[in-house]
Amino acid sequence: FLFFFLMIRRPPRSTLFPYTTLFRSMLDISGRKAAEKELQKEKIYLEELIAGAPEAIVQTSIDGKILKTNSEFTGLFGYSQESVLGQDIDKLLGQEEYLKEAVSFSKKVLKGEKVTTEGIRFHKNWNPINVSILGKPIKLNGHIIGVYGIYRDITKTKKAEKLRELVFSISTAVLQFDNMEDLLTKIRRELSHFLDTTNFFIAIYSHEDHTLSFPYFVDENDKFEKVPVKNTLTGYVIKTGVPHLLKTKDITDLEQKGEISLVGTPSKIWLGSPLSSPDGIFGVISLQSYHDENAYTEEDLDILYFISNQIGMAIYKIKTREALEIAKLKAEEVAITKQQFLSTMSHEIRTPLNAVIGMSQLLMDTDPRPDQLEYLSALKYSGENLMVLINDILDFNKLESEKVVLEKVIFPPEDVVKKTIQVLGFRATERNNSISFTIENVVPEY
Repeated sequence: FLFFFLMIRRPPRSTLFPYTTLFRSMLDISGRKAAEKELQKEKIYLEELIAGAPEAIVQTSIDGKILKTNSEFTGLFGYSQESVLGQDIDKLLGQEEYLKEAVSFSKKVLKGEKVTTEGIRFHKNWNPINVSILGKPIKLNGHIIGVYGIYRDITKTKKAEKLRELVFSISTAVLQFDNMEDLLTKIRRELSHFLDTTNFFIAIYSHEDHTLSFPYFVDENDKFEKVPVKNTLTGYVIKTGVPHLLKTKDITDLEQKGEISLVGTPSKIWLGSPLSSPDGIFGVISLQSYHDENAYTEEDLDILYFISNQIGMAIYKIKTREALEIAKLKAEEVAITKQQFLSTMSHEIRTPLNAVIGMSQLLMDTDPRPDQLEYLSALKYSGENLMVLINDILDFNKLESEKVVLEKVIFPPEDVVKKTIQVLGFRATERNNSISFTIENVVPEY
């Protein structure tokens, strides 16, 4: 309309200028408004993106004061969005010994760096949270005006890593330690990274006399070395074959049902998991608290059950190795005793046997009758054979020291057979039997 008016009724040049200025001003305002509208849209998009992000996001000023957070941030750390505005981000989340690390991280970001790290930050209730952190500076016209912080909860990931490290440590300990006490001390020390091990024991069940022994027992109030398994909490775990988390009410209910009879100081919460080997359940690993009924959770029970399998196998291997060593020592003692017995007895037998052989020879030298000579010859031959056997017994000692020497001796086979038959002939005659032999011509004389 304005353009049409100017064309139809063209005013003098001197009056045209104001209209032109007005027209140009209208165009400039329209462009700015469009740009502002676009910026507003981008701002809304960005805010929606941050609000809906799966990570906890916080925007701070250059001096570390919180300007804005998203819902994930409040969900992760437990604060409402209104309560954190204007607070120092490092002091809010980095408590005690972790504050220095948090401040150092912020300084790196303010130098213009995009920084990533992992660390500990604290929930509103003071519980530590393992987080991965990305810090990114916000720049305007080349100047840093603030910081974006993105936090991701990696507590489960860290716990899984620590569990793997714990299992590896236990497996390694089996190779490192030669005795049970050192192994169990190592297990308790590693387990303390996850759970409160102030009151901690490992019980071994004996199927022979149905008792529990405690190779490792650390407790504020009690001390047991050996108790009957019947009606104990430990026995209840062995009987059911599954882990248990029992609080005061649970323990009372089991007592009323007659499942258990309380042994020792009552605890507020008791945690027990079976220890297994290829031969079955042989014991229990247990934790307890006398003061705090919430000292352990179902998640802690899962952790204890997870590692109890590794601990059970570790203890089984140590026990097997110790049993083998004991058996080896006993076998060595038996072998030494056997050697000493054989050596002593062979020497003792030689004394009368030498007398028998000597007396036989003396009698043969007295010109006996033919039948007497036959008997004396058989007696002497048997004595000499017995002496050979005794010498062979002594050779057992040489076998173990690898000092046995084989001999080549020339002998007449026919003569050996005749003398053997002669010795056996007396017993055969007593039973109305007879013994005869033949030797083929192919058998050499010697």
